[in-house]
Amino acid sequence: MLTRAAIIIFVLASLRRVSSKFPPTQQYPYQQELDHGGHATLYWNYDDTYITMELHVKSTGWIGLGISPTGTMKGADIYVGWVKDGRGIITDRHGVGNEFPPLDKVQNVELLLAKEGEGGWTVLKFRRTIDTCIDDDLQITRTTMQFIYAWAKEDPVGNELKPSDKHTFKGKRDINLLGHLNVEKTAFPPGEQHQKFRVTSGGVTLPPQETFYFCRLVPMPDVSEKHHIVRIEAVIQSGNEALVHHMVINQCAHPLPAGALVNQSGECYSSTAPIDHANCVQPLFVWDQGNAANQFPTEVGFPFGEAGDPKYLLLEIHFDNHEKHAGIVDDSGLLITYTSQLRKYDAGMFSTGHLMSELTMIIPPGAPSFPIGGYCSQKCITDSLEASNMEEIRVMAVMSHTNDLGENVTLHHYRGEDELPYLTNDLSDDFNKRLHFLQEEVVIKPGDTLRAICKYNSMDQDKFTYGDKEMCVVYAFYYPRTKLSVCQTQPTIKAMTDILLKYGVNSRYLRPRPTAFSDQNWKMIVDSSEGKNVDQILNEQTWNETMISMLSEQLSSSRVMHICSSGSTRIATFMDALVVTNPYVPSPKVCNVTINVTLHGEAPRLAAYPGFILIHLAIIYFVL
Repeated sequence: MLTRAAIIIFVLASLRRVSSKFPPTQQYPYQQELDHGGHATLYWNYDDTYITMELHVKSTGWIGLGISPTGTMKGADIYVGWVKDGRGIITDRHGVGNEFPPLDKVQNVELLLAKEGEGGWTVLKFRRTIDTCIDDDLQITRTTMQFIYAWAKEDPVGNELKPSDKHTFKGKRDINLLGHLNVEKTAFPPGEQHQKFRVTSGGVTLPPQETFYFCRLVPMPDVSEKHHIVRIEAVIQSGNEALVHHMVINQCAHPLPAGALVNQSGECYSSTAPIDHANCVQPLFVWDQGNAANQFPTEVGFPFGEAGDPKYLLLEIHFDNHEKHAGIVDDSGLLITYTSQLRKYDAGMFSTGHLMSELTMIIPPGAPSFPIGGYCSQKCITDSLEASNMEEIRVMAVMSHTNDLGENVTLHHYRGEDELPYLTNDLSDDFNKRLHFLQEEVVIKPGDTLRAICKYNSMDQDKFTYGDKEMCVVYAFYYPRTKLSVCQTQPTIKAMTDILLKYGVNSRYLRPRPTAFSDQNWKMIVDSSEGKNVDQILNEQTWNETMISMLSEQLSSSRVMHICSSGSTRIATFMDALVVTNPYVPSPKVCNVTINVTLHGEAPRLAAYPGFILIHLAIIYFVL
């Protein structure tokens, strides 16, 4: 089963920033520069069935596009095209490893236009169905996908791509092709007046290290009455596009704790951070290379300016400086648009999933898909809605977050004994900290339950991984706003100790008072009868498929501690594990649309001719 998605794009480019000699052939709502240098730009549009893409490349060589479950050639759904002797050519292929990709038996990409122009530019316009339902093809999903690009200097020598037609460069780019709010639903209301403020790094000098988490504490605009934030977008310093991996902007508790350094910056999660992250845990917005701007629906705005609203923001930027260059100065950040003309609804955000804990989140080594989850109980949802005198809320976007081992996050939705369709089932290769807009808003009512299940691949690990390295959280962005902020669970300490007793740990050293576990982990808790800590004892076990399955079942059925935070009130309760009576079964795919495509066409004319399908099939037959 495919669990991750990536896009592979092969392009020819140079090393300096350039501009295409061709404007796009139509107006596109979405576009993305691929290589950070202006050598390749992708424009696209889509409907319920098809996605149309137009690729502009500083190249007179071949160009290809594909979707990969691994971010490599292996298992990729690849499209390769070029313009030669006035003819546009496109082929549908699949990757079988780090080698030449063979042709698919069924060609499912339609070349609409192909042309070359002065300055060495090539334009290919093509379309495919979002899901072809064919084994060699992969579905384009509403999640962020990795774009990996490369280029060759020339077209194939003959009329067909051969193993000798090598690319000369490759790189990566993340884009969310389908996960966008409807443009009409998010348009600014006529006559709405706006103001803007920037939250940037202030000109940080990056250290010569591969990964750097930078934090800056900044005040929100000083307003005396309620305002609405209606749009948030990235402002990336020119030339640093490849360095800025993602940005998170969190709201901070008010008043600030002693020692907080307003307008100061430092390395996140360290002694130089301007504020303890524990005081700024509620995200307002998340941006990464795969996300466009966040523009709220026309009737919705994120409120600030009232008594009790946050007055400070913590900007966190994750820099990826793979080459460890020294002396790079960056002033990237976010541009926030707001208005004093209040909209109908306030937006809000709450988190669900597994509480952050080194003691209760444990992942054994050698597991291909180890599930860990947490949920938001029907009582917490009901109490929050009733306290706000609301009959329902509407979730418009979600953001999933795990760390290195996370491969899939699903947000389940239950009403009574029935499970409803998933809010999200994120199968992308690198979905973390990405804001995904739902195709349709999901209504949450009193009595509903939400459950996040994260799956982790620890096949390349030889030791246990704990909650200091991994996490499982889903943030739900919704309206109208309630006071609900945190709704998460974790196994109780007693449940965890009962489980670990089954794996060779002496009981005398696992039953201190619960407070004795504060700020501890299994590496600190020593079983003196063995002279080893709990982590060492666990890692001495042989974690085969049976053991891993048993541990998974014990964790998922354990009694839990549930945290429901609403405003300044934080309620902890203990309850039995969630039991699902009628699980959701997705409807089978309906596949009744297939594109039978030419391999060759005249450029720059349209290159799909339905009347020549038999000729096309003959060409495919002889090529194969």
